[in-house]
Amino acid sequence: MKRTKRSRKGRPESPEDAAFAAAARLIAHRARSEAELRRRLEARGFPHGVLPSTLRRLHSLDLLDDSAFARARADALLRRGAGPHLVEARLAQAGVTAEVAARALAQALADAGGEEAVARRALARRTGRSGGGGPKRRETARRLAAWLTRRGFSAEVAGRVTGLFHDLGDGDG
Repeated sequence: MKRTKRSRKGRPESPEDAAFAAAARLIAHRARSEAELRRRLEARGFPHGVLPSTLRRLHSLDLLDDSAFARARADALLRRGAGPHLVEARLAQAGVTAEVAARALAQALADAGGEEAVARRALARRTGRSGGGGPKRRETARRLAAWLTRRGFSAEVAGRVTGLFHDLGDGDG
């Protein structure tokens, strides 16, 4: 026998209230885009008719904001060493529109000092800043540049940063 969910006061909980409560729990766990939240609520079996009102309610309470989500996610990804292309892909995967993602990425990159600065930090973290000379220097630079492009940085920035990295690293020993 299926039991009806009840509110704290003992009354049966409406589908709208149940969807809102589930959405609030999901958002409390971590920030989400509207598209992510919609997918999660649909997966939990909430009726499609309830979702628009639930999402509007969350927006009106400032609990759901794709711009703020995109900005926070872009900041976090850049801090972890992701490049702009990877950040855009992750935001698109989360259901953020291209326009909102581009605006969030531009702001986050500006705050982080630009793509080259982010790439330099990612490279230093990856290598422990042990720049190197010797016969393997060119191969090492090529591999590091390839790693940066896989992380979403442009090939131009990856090449420039690996060159800068090794030029700076030569004097360090």
